[in-house]
Amino acid sequence: DGYMVMAGDFNGTIQNREIRELADAGWLDVHRVSGHGIAPTYSAAWPVRYVLRLDRVFISPGMTSLTTWRGAGPGSDHVPVFARVALGVFD
Repeated sequence: DGYMVMAGDFNGTIQNREIRELADAGWLDVHRVSGHGIAPTYSAAWPVRYVLRLDRVFISPGMTSLTTWRGAGPGSDHVPVFARVALGVFD
């Protein structure tokens, strides 16, 4: 119970069963609800950059995603993901 944020490298796209199960359980993907679409985060190191979105921020029901963005990604093969969220539901 209560408000929760779950963030990290999930090593999965929306096609993965585990990611879909989170959404089916009510978790909200902040990129999707903020209207940012795919927002790839991997790989920051490949010659072809930003192919997959493996890094995600989920929020529990009753929270609102205010904004999300990707960082520069130095020092990792993944691009960092940031989210500003609020308690409560706002239109």
